[in-house]
Amino acid sequence: MPIPLIKICGLKDPTHFNLLGDLHVDYAGLVFVHQSPRHVTFAQAHALTQAARKANVKTVGLFCNAPRPAVALAAEALQLDAVQLHGQEDADYLHTLTVPKTTRVWKAIPFTPEAAEPYRNSKLDALLLDAPPTDGLTGGTGHAFDWTALKDLDCNNLPPLILAGGLTPTNVATAIKQTNPHAVDVSSGVESTRGVKDPDKIRAFVEAVHGT
Repeated sequence: MPIPLIKICGLKDPTHFNLLGDLHVDYAGLVFVHQSPRHVTFAQAHALTQAARKANVKTVGLFCNAPRPAVALAAEALQLDAVQLHGQEDADYLHTLTVPKTTRVWKAIPFTPEAAEPYRNSKLDALLLDAPPTDGLTGGTGHAFDWTALKDLDCNNLPPLILAGGLTPTNVATAIKQTNPHAVDVSSGVESTRGVKDPDKIRAFVEAVHGT
């Protein structure tokens, strides 16, 4: 079983990117959702993407029901490697969203087998499976969904699957063995307090993934 790619979401401190680079983390997520404790401004994101490029870490901008021009502007100006749509963006939104050719488009959904069906034969670059929203947040809630529900999912003609929701250094190895995802995405599971990343937990998470 191949080792999944790793995304650490909700980065706010440029100094953390040296660690991500040393650990060969694949993606860093920058949150452009105002109600999130991990929200970054455009100016902050500019500094973070510069730090990411120096560390050879790809960047993902997380948006939730944002106007399409705002997503397109951020993707181009910040040279984002991917945009992650975490709201109720429908098929028309996805079809008419314009981003640079080098920017991949990911869609996040609260996972049920039925919720994944509309994305079969989709042109999306990845489908992120998360837990249901809580407290008005559509990600980074620290809650996991029932991973066993993925066992019966027919993955034929679905985009590559990214597993998110409630992952931690102690449970990610089990989650990978149960679901065999293309990538894993962690946010609150590597924080010391809400919105503050813990370098030791990041290191432990990556080591747990690489040990699978």
